[in-house]
Amino acid sequence: MLGRTYEVRGLLKSRNWGDPELDSGMANFLVDELILLPEDAVYAGWCEEPDGLIYGAVISVGTGLSPDGTNSRSVEVFCLETTSSNNNEFELSNELTRVRFVRRLRSQYNLKSPEAWINQFHIDVSDTRSALV
Repeated sequence: MLGRTYEVRGLLKSRNWGDPELDSGMANFLVDELILLPEDAVYAGWCEEPDGLIYGAVISVGTGLSPDGTNSRSVEVFCLETTSSNNNEFELSNELTRVRFVRRLRSQYNLKSPEAWINQFHIDVSDTRSALV
């Protein structure tokens, strides 16, 4: 409908899941609360750092309990390998980062166990890779 991918800008902040596989590329994406976000779902997209490095990304937009006990919308981004030729490691920064939503992958739903979440995460990563080819 827009004729281009939807893009938001914000800051990436590290997120510690306690799992090296997830922690290496997972981040909270902080956007101004006045910014319009797509519906709660999981998306395939791109994450562009200020220096121009671009990563494929699994993007999750959802509503959940925040640390203060209130429901709030949040965006989480898991960056895949870099598309740049120098293969720099993904680095979280406090600089403005762009996230572009390319395709909706699925609705948000509660998973009953950590194992179910990890399995679905791997499916989301695979689906993202396919969507971004």
